[in-house]
Amino acid sequence: MATMNDFQQKQRERQRKQRARAQRNRRILIGAVLLIAVVVIIMIIASCSGRKKNDQNLVPQNANNELVTTEAPSTEAPVAETTKNETDGVKNIPSPDEENDLVEIIETADAENYAYLTFDDGPNTKITPQILDILRRYNVKATFFQVGSYIRQNSDIARRTYEEGHLIASHSDSHDYDKLYATRDSFTKEINDSYDAICDVTGEEPFKLFRFPGGSYNAGDHASEKQEYKKVLQDMGFYYADWNSLNGDAEGRTKDADGLIEFFKDNQPKKGTNLVVLMHDAMAKQATADALPRLIEYLMDEGYTFHRMDEIPYSASKSSSSSSSRSSDSSSSSSSSSSSSSKSTAKQSSTPSGSDD
Repeated sequence: MATMNDFQQKQRERQRKQRARAQRNRRILIGAVLLIAVVVIIMIIASCSGRKKNDQNLVPQNANNELVTTEAPSTEAPVAETTKNETDGVKNIPSPDEENDLVEIIETADAENYAYLTFDDGPNTKITPQILDILRRYNVKATFFQVGSYIRQNSDIARRTYEEGHLIASHSDSHDYDKLYATRDSFTKEINDSYDAICDVTGEEPFKLFRFPGGSYNAGDHASEKQEYKKVLQDMGFYYADWNSLNGDAEGRTKDADGLIEFFKDNQPKKGTNLVVLMHDAMAKQATADALPRLIEYLMDEGYTFHRMDEIPYSASKSSSSSSSRSSDSSSSSSSSSSSSSKSTAKQSSTPSGSDD
């Protein structure tokens, strides 16, 4: 007959076996976890090795352990040719107090088939990043005429624009025509405020360049004020720039990407002209971003190279010659001065080729 001691001994034996079974299960579980971890680590190492091998295949090495470049796959976007930065040419162009119409200077520069892509009314978080992505894909540098208040609102986008190698220029601080063009003081204040905003995001004093909202042409609203303010800009050491080509994204009815490309081709200056192309990266200009790759590829096929508006191959001798010519003109007879003035007035009063919202 079983005694109480026998019962307690069997109970202790069962408890011992249960503990042993629990320990065995824990060991099995720990072993499984460790095994899974080892497999994952092996897979990560194998994946990294595979990527490294692929990278080596993309950039192979020769027997001397030197890198050998390979052509990009044909499926990638064509990349624009890069040229030596022409900032020395900017030093040679006429100073603003001599001539501050930068499009006029560009059109007479020592180059042909230079394309200056320009984008007005940014920066914003929708269209500007798309434009920047496309320009980076094609290795194209451009000029962004940005609004000071928008720069402060979207400083990260403006900073990205600068860091990716593009030129930021002023397009006023408010883009409010009535406020901007109200008085000489209001105009000057907007120029200074927008310039300060550009300095804040770039950390340097940029090329002093301004684009009049609506263009500088002697036609339309505030036409007379704009002619006066050209001299104000000159006194402030600023160039101004209109355009001689445009995609029509601010012309008439809204156009889709096909319409913008067609408009651009229909209004393109003669072959060989250095182009200053007006476009917009405002929030509503999705079609401009959609059309941009095709416009870039078209210009590449036409033999154009792409540049910022502070890259102008302008010889010092030409600048000196222009200066001498202007000096000679200023001392000419009154009849000659009258003729020159008449020509200048005719140019300023011409109807603008396109508009800038």
